[in-house]
Amino acid sequence: MSGRYRRGALAALFGVCCLTVALELPAFRPPTGGWRTDLLALGGVALVAGVLDVLLTPGDAVPGLVPAAMQAARSADVEARVGDAATPRYVAGDDGDDVRLVLGDETFAPVGGHLLAALERDPLDGATAPDAVVARLADVATGRFELAADVRPVETDADAAAAVVVREAVGDPTAVDAPVASLLAVGVARGHGSDEAVRVDAERDGEGRVRLTYRYE
Repeated sequence: MSGRYRRGALAALFGVCCLTVALELPAFRPPTGGWRTDLLALGGVALVAGVLDVLLTPGDAVPGLVPAAMQAARSADVEARVGDAATPRYVAGDDGDDVRLVLGDETFAPVGGHLLAALERDPLDGATAPDAVVARLADVATGRFELAADVRPVETDADAAAAVVVREAVGDPTAVDAPVASLLAVGVARGHGSDEAVRVDAERDGEGRVRLTYRYE
């Protein structure tokens, strides 16, 4: 089930359970009045709220294949201009906010910067430590943007800033400036400032997941 409908479905299920206990199961039926009335009211409210949440929540306006195709087109364009030998690096400006993607002698506006700009509120809320930044943006990647089924922060070696494991991402998470990798890289670069660039190392495992490791250079 899509994450956007899960909350409403759970609320509706809870409401049905409350109503069933109050009305249909004699062994659990409380006397008239008292907490039976409360249980009926709670079940009714939960059921109505759950149904309304499902009905009023917008559906997927853009199929998953569309952003995947857009990412593939961008990656192909970047590689055609720069080649595949250059290592992508994310560099923050002097103010720490304007992060650029640097590939060889070329610079690009990273996808992650546009994603963060599309949010009404800054999800980082002043966080600068890499582990805190990655944890917050992992939730944004899966919840707000639905870029992957799961983005889970994991422990990493001492010379790395942070790492995550990505499962079922939109498009190829190892491609140049892939959405999940770019979003987290921009956040880490902003938190670190302009002293060092941020490099993303992507590695696939045998179970179809991708490990993204962020390092300073």
